[in-house]
Amino acid sequence: MKRTVVISLIVIFILALWYLSGYYIFKTFPEGSRGEIGDMFGAINALFAGVTLIGVVTAILLQQKELKLQRKELKETREVFRRQQFENTFFNLVSQQNEILKGINYEIPEDFKSYYNYRDKLEGRDFFEFLEVNIRTVYKVVKGYLNNNQNTYTGRSKTIEHAIYNRYTIDYYILTYLKNDKNDEIDIVKVCELIIFEEYRHIYVHYFRHLYRILGFVKKEEEEEYKIMGDKITEEEKKDIKYRYRSYTKYIQAQMSFPELFIMFYNSLRFEKMVTLMNYFDFLENLSVELLLKSEHKDYYTFEFKTQQQYF
Repeated sequence: MKRTVVISLIVIFILALWYLSGYYIFKTFPEGSRGEIGDMFGAINALFAGVTLIGVVTAILLQQKELKLQRKELKETREVFRRQQFENTFFNLVSQQNEILKGINYEIPEDFKSYYNYRDKLEGRDFFEFLEVNIRTVYKVVKGYLNNNQNTYTGRSKTIEHAIYNRYTIDYYILTYLKNDKNDEIDIVKVCELIIFEEYRHIYVHYFRHLYRILGFVKKEEEEEYKIMGDKITEEEKKDIKYRYRSYTKYIQAQMSFPELFIMFYNSLRFEKMVTLMNYFDFLENLSVELLLKSEHKDYYTFEFKTQQQYF
C-alpha cells in the first residue's frame, strides 16, 4: 500500500513538472523563439530521467522490503503451524494417557477385600494408592530383615500391611538381590519396587511406557526448535523455549495424584532414560520430600523437591 502511494506521487510530480514547463514556455515566449527557449529547458529532460531512475530504485527497495516482510510472515506462519501440530499431538497423547489410567482395573484378592470395604476391584488412581501401600510395606519388611528383625509382620492381624507381608515371598528377593556386604540404599529401594512391579506389571506397565513416550516427544520437539533457531539464538530465547516446554510437562504432572508420582519416582530409578527425562523436566518436583520412603532418596534425582510447607 505504501509503495503504491509513493510511486503514484512520483508519477504525478513528473507529469505536473512536464506540463508546467510546457505551459510556461507557451505563455511566456513568442511563437518564433519557443523552439530555442525549449532547447534551454533540456535540463528538464535530464531531471525527468533522474527522477525516473530514483523512482525505479525506490520501487526496487520497497519491493525488497516487502519481500523481506513476506518471508518473515511466512516463517512466523510456519512456526505457528508447527506449534499447532505439536499441541494437537501433545494433547491427544495426554488424552490417551488419561484413558489408560481409567482403563487400569485390578481384581481385589479375597485376602485384601476387607481392607477396601469388600469392593471387587480397584480402578485408576485407587490402584496406585494400593501400589503405594504395597511398596511402603515391602520396604519396611526388607529394612527389618536387613536389621535382623525378619519377623516384622509375622502372625495374624487386621492391618493391610500384614496381608501384604503374607502375600509376597520377600525373603527370596532379599536373598537373591541383597545378600551381600554392602547393601546400598538405592539397591534396597530398587528391589522393593521390583517386587511390586513383578507382581502387577501386567496391569500398569503400559501406563509408564506411554508416559515415557509423551515426555520423549516433548523433549524432541524442544530440541528441534533449538535447531530451527540456529546459532543466532539468544539466551533469552533459550529461556523462553525452555519455559514453554516445561509448561507442557507441568500440565501432565498437575493431573497426576501423589501416589502416581510416588510410584513413578521409584519405578523410574530402574530405567536410566526415564531418570534422564525426570531430571530434564524437573518432572517429580511436586512430590514432597515427606512422602518419600526416606527423605534422603531425593538425592537420586538432580532437581529440588518441594516440602509440604511449600504447598500452603
